[in-house]
Amino acid sequence: MIHVSKIAAVAVSAAALGLIVAGCQPQGGTTAAATDEAPATAEATTVAGDATADVMPPKELKAAEISELFVGNTVFGQLDSWKLTWAEYFAPDGTAKALLRFEGQADLNLVGKHYSNDRGEFCTEYKELPDQKVFCHKLIVLADGLHQQVYADGTKGGIYKQILEGEQIDAFK
Repeated sequence: MIHVSKIAAVAVSAAALGLIVAGCQPQGGTTAAATDEAPATAEATTVAGDATADVMPPKELKAAEISELFVGNTVFGQLDSWKLTWAEYFAPDGTAKALLRFEGQADLNLVGKHYSNDRGEFCTEYKELPDQKVFCHKLIVLADGLHQQVYADGTKGGIYKQILEGEQIDAFK
């Protein structure tokens, strides 16, 4: 059986992408289980005349940049450590809709909201979850152009694999 905190962590952190909602709420923490180490994200660049390569840090996206990518669109994500894939739509009005699929489990549909907090993180909230309900994160752009969740404590979460224009949760297979 699925642990509710896992459902909450992924659903809400996956949805943590959207418009600022009046009266931003404090961020919820993430569970230790919400981490999934990403492949190497730094890109090496060689300086002319220098035999050593400088490692560039991955680009970190904050709330406004995440909003540009995700609001009005559907994203598909994956968290291998939980055998989870998901689809999430972020409406311009602040509504978040999620479809979670844990391997071997029935799909779980959630409706909540998304917003940014005062720390530049995108947050999602699904009140129907019994435990942790709010999850906030930033994103890093991986070397392959995908995006990975990064929480305030530095842990890495799921990876966003695809972005589709508009509400297309039904395209999730």
